Amino acid sequence: DYGNSNTEVRGRFVAAFVYEPQTHFHGIKDYALGGWRIAPLVQAQTGLPYSPFVSGSISGTISVPDDGTDGCTAAIAVKGVCSAAAAGTGLNGAGSSADRLPWIGRNSYNYPNTVVFDTRLGKNFYIHASHFENARFEVFAEVFNAMNHQNITGLTDEAYTISGTKLTPFSGFGTYSNSNSTYTYSPRQVQLAARLHF
Repeated sequence: DYGNSNTEVRGRFVAAFVYEPQTHFHGIKDYALGGWRIAPLVQAQTGLPYSPFVSGSISGTISVPDDGTDGCTAAIAVKGVCSAAAAGTGLNGAGSSADRLPWIGRNSYNYPNTVVFDTRLGKNFYIHASHFENARFEVFAEVFNAMNHQNITGLTDEAYTISGTKLTPFSGFGTYSNSNSTYTYSPRQVQLAARLHF
């Protein structure tokens, strides 16, 4: 069952930086205009792979030639053919639990690419007091998926349906069924926090 890994990511880009402008204000101006810090984070990657599958099972009979296939010989054939059981419940033969067509490779399709932009905006208040020279009080807001980008987290991977010996393409294959519904990918979220560094 050779194929791509379930966690294969062909391309991934991550960029992050922290910027805090240096200011030289004093007093009230310093509290209002100094100590600001912004820290954005961008993550983009190609979509994870998935396998198209077939629903249903093969049943009924098929016609085979009298060349020895499935035990069909000229002595028992009627007009050169015999009736033989189909593959049974397994797509790739009796007893098989495979639900993928043999000519479609495992994990040969991919989810859409994903993009997440997170950022943090904070304000530092430096404490100028004896024994607390290195202390600072920080308030900040963090925004996750700031652009509220739709990252697909579920889609229809049923590619075909089979009934009897008839294979029919499924029209809904590849349609999106869910987005931003996991721990990694979620709708835009904002949290506010405060922290004392000492």
